[in-house]
Amino acid sequence: MEDSPPPPKRHRPPPQNPPPTISQTLNTDDDIKEDRISNLPDSILSHILSKLPTKTAIATTVLSTKWKHLFASIPNLSLDIDDAGSTRQPNPNFVNFMYHLLTVTLCDVPSIRKFRLQCNHDHGNSHLDAWVSTVLGLKVSDLTLVFFAGNTGVSTESLFQCETLVRLIWWQHFYADVPDIVCLPNLKRLCLAFVKFPDFESFDIVISGCPVLEELSLDSCEFEETYVLSISSPSLKFLMLNNCNHDDFYEVVIDTPSLEVLDYDDHVASSYFGMNLNSLVRAYIDVGPSDFQVEEADDEDFLRYQQNVTQLVAACCNVDSLYLSMPAVTAIHRSSSALCTFQNLTKLKLGDLNVHGWEFLPHLLESAPNLETLVFMRGFMEHEGCFAKFESSISNSVPTCSSLNLRSIYFEEFNGEQDELELVSYFLKTAEVLREMVFSFCSSLPIEKQCITWWKLSLLQRHFLYSKISTTLCKTETLSLRGLEFLGAKGKKMDERESKKEAEHNDIVGTSWGKRRKRESARTELDILVEAALGVRRPEKEEFPDMPRDVFEKILGLNGEAICKVFQKCLTNTDVENNHNRLLMPALKLLNCDFLTQTEKDLLREKEGTKLKVN
Repeated sequence: MEDSPPPPKRHRPPPQNPPPTISQTLNTDDDIKEDRISNLPDSILSHILSKLPTKTAIATTVLSTKWKHLFASIPNLSLDIDDAGSTRQPNPNFVNFMYHLLTVTLCDVPSIRKFRLQCNHDHGNSHLDAWVSTVLGLKVSDLTLVFFAGNTGVSTESLFQCETLVRLIWWQHFYADVPDIVCLPNLKRLCLAFVKFPDFESFDIVISGCPVLEELSLDSCEFEETYVLSISSPSLKFLMLNNCNHDDFYEVVIDTPSLEVLDYDDHVASSYFGMNLNSLVRAYIDVGPSDFQVEEADDEDFLRYQQNVTQLVAACCNVDSLYLSMPAVTAIHRSSSALCTFQNLTKLKLGDLNVHGWEFLPHLLESAPNLETLVFMRGFMEHEGCFAKFESSISNSVPTCSSLNLRSIYFEEFNGEQDELELVSYFLKTAEVLREMVFSFCSSLPIEKQCITWWKLSLLQRHFLYSKISTTLCKTETLSLRGLEFLGAKGKKMDERESKKEAEHNDIVGTSWGKRRKRESARTELDILVEAALGVRRPEKEEFPDMPRDVFEKILGLNGEAICKVFQKCLTNTDVENNHNRLLMPALKLLNCDFLTQTEKDLLREKEGTKLKVN
């Protein structure tokens, strides 16, 4: 009996009545009569509005009387107002908008969490004072005022008498009219930019009126008729001084026993007496001479400048993290004052080093016996002949930090010059507990030179690693030098293709440049050229063939001897399955292994060309 053909596919018959459209489902008489959203409890509606952008939430006030009052109950209300918006053009209606917003729209709002006002144009200081006074009456806790126009700013007394302010950012090219009494009992963060103070007493009154102040930032502020700028606060934990001392006219006194972070980027002051920085943990010091000192100062003025920089750095002797710029290092090096000892310093960052920085680097290392991390953040400004200056300043003994504690070194903006490579060689030779070196090439360095430089660094790594291994094995049964590796070159202009190529060529875990290859006993022409340039030579016969370092150290930890790599393969799924108790190895790859007997080799050659596997 023949199979009958399958029945034709039957389609579902079309519905008699088409589905209702959107307009039909929504526009019913019952729904028109009932506003379900407005019937929700006020607490739920306020919560919904709080999740919307402030501009959208304000727009709901035109819906009905109920929505107008709901806006006033939004918790944590934040307003961000810019008089120019995205067009950066003056808006003729901005003044009327501000008065309507503050006196009508926000009339029933009990409090505002955050308010930011940015004015790019001059709307009149009287208007600004009125707006800020109204905002302060709304119990604002986070206030940002930015006025870019010259001679424009606020001078209302209420700004200094607000009990709810916790954070104040104040930017204006205008004088601060400070009253005799300042009361900001809850202010913890104060940021002032371009604010002008007519005398030092007015600034001191502001700081004294902030009993719980924790963060103070002064950026390009001006202090007229000031001979001593005193910053005294028992609660202050963070202090930033940036471009406030323009003409070297006043002394700086910082009496902050609780200060933990100091960011000082300015011209050097005339003196730094009375500094109290006992709790300081991190310091960023980038000080240089003023324009007057550069153009008109004599030798005595420069000597005083150098001593002042040394005095400021000495006040930071308790820090565990320190940054010193190139001008600061140069001034300390040329100063006649002795450098203090940084007993707690574990991380040192240096700016671009000139010849003075090269020469002073050994003294810096000797002054930080517990240093663990050294960072060259901006590379080396000068190269030729600088390593000779470095060597001439080295004492007879290796700095304590290099021999006992230095574990990480970061070279940023690395150019691969001869002096830089010699400095790398010095640290590889003397840093006994070094764990890592990280290199970031200069962005202008061609990719070809980056690859060549990285090859040189890898050769240096292998050379000193083998020499240290042979020395260590003569003294102890286990390897005491562990983890000495280069984490990788991070050239800033490498594209994805070059980054992938770099990862494939990385010599960290036992692979070599190019494809995986056997190590040849004879050196290549490139080996000879590079070794001649570096002044080092890799051993003709390597006692330890290249193998993954973790495997090598594991065997050493088990008291292994005469370690050599016999075979290497990638594990497959079959190799790691639970029901397999053996490791399969291709027979043809075992022919050149020295551990096989001649009989075993002959047996393998007889099976050459087959898929023989050896267990």
